[in-house]
Amino acid sequence: MSSYSYGDRGLSTNFTHHLAPPARPPTLTPPPAQNTSRSLPQRLTEKVEGWFGSVEEFSDKVVRGARFVIVDCVGYPYTAFCRQCQVYPYYRATPTLGAPFSTAVVLHHIAQTQGIHAWWRGWYHHLVLLVIRPFSEAVIGKLTNPPRSLSDERGSKRLLTYLALRSLAYMATIPLVSLTFLEMVQNTSQKVYSGGLLEVTRERNVFTMDKNNQLPFLYLAGPTILHGFAVDCVSQLAMRLIHKSARLTHRTGESSDALGAAMGRLWTAYLGSFLADTVLYPLETVIIRLYCQGMPVLVDNVQTGLDIAFITTYYRGFVDCLGGIWDSEGPWGFYKGFSSLLLRYAVHGAILLLLWRVTKSVNTSRTSR
Repeated sequence: MSSYSYGDRGLSTNFTHHLAPPARPPTLTPPPAQNTSRSLPQRLTEKVEGWFGSVEEFSDKVVRGARFVIVDCVGYPYTAFCRQCQVYPYYRATPTLGAPFSTAVVLHHIAQTQGIHAWWRGWYHHLVLLVIRPFSEAVIGKLTNPPRSLSDERGSKRLLTYLALRSLAYMATIPLVSLTFLEMVQNTSQKVYSGGLLEVTRERNVFTMDKNNQLPFLYLAGPTILHGFAVDCVSQLAMRLIHKSARLTHRTGESSDALGAAMGRLWTAYLGSFLADTVLYPLETVIIRLYCQGMPVLVDNVQTGLDIAFITTYYRGFVDCLGGIWDSEGPWGFYKGFSSLLLRYAVHGAILLLLWRVTKSVNTSRTSR
């Protein structure tokens, strides 16, 4: 029996030569791993948005809290000494008199003769005034809903209503402002006047000047309202100019993170407040002279800090006070105690600079890990 050979037919038994090699399964490349680690500012921002709702609300609260601690607590002695210098008419001010160094020496003498607590004289009434004014402004804002523009007739009516109620709120705080100024300037070791809010209200007339030359409420209403609205307008305008011209947000690190936004707002509020206080300082000098006129109070000698004197001025009104200070004390009389204000802002700026450096170093160290 003959064998059958595939080779005789010209066929090859090697089938792998004619069949295509089997296809290799495609290699699946894993997707790039996403970096789920977040920096400290990002995590802090998420927590802040969960607690306060937005970064802006958190920044506003930080600015208010920092201002209270730095200005109304740490810097209050410089503010009180400013008021003492503004009400003291018995020297002619010059640009070099009352320099920051001599101001520090006078404050040291006051602490030696009256105690360190004399630096915070009138602080309690100042805190009460800080609570009452924002509360009244918030209530008035809720009741009137002031418009953002005057494009319609209803907007102008609401604005007029808002301004009228704000003016009434300023007038209602005149007795408390008078008592606060009185406690700020009078000598703590030899108090002549120790009355409270009711006594201050009863002793000041409404329309006429009394026998002690105290100006009535009607004469104090106009300057008080003018100063209140001027502070708001000048500070807001100054902060807008800072944002637009100086580009403060890029230099101070203001961004979408909570710490950067808070520090940017702190620096903006600091510069805006400084510009407002500088521009309106002469108006404050006139107002405190009008408030303290005729009050039975002994004030410190702000040139030495070692002796005391009575305030014996006689101004018939706002314009008369302006002319009297210009004639008897010169143009620099409106800026008495301004060096103490510079010291307060120097301390304020040093604290903000320290906070900014600490915040920057923390963010840098955390993000570099």
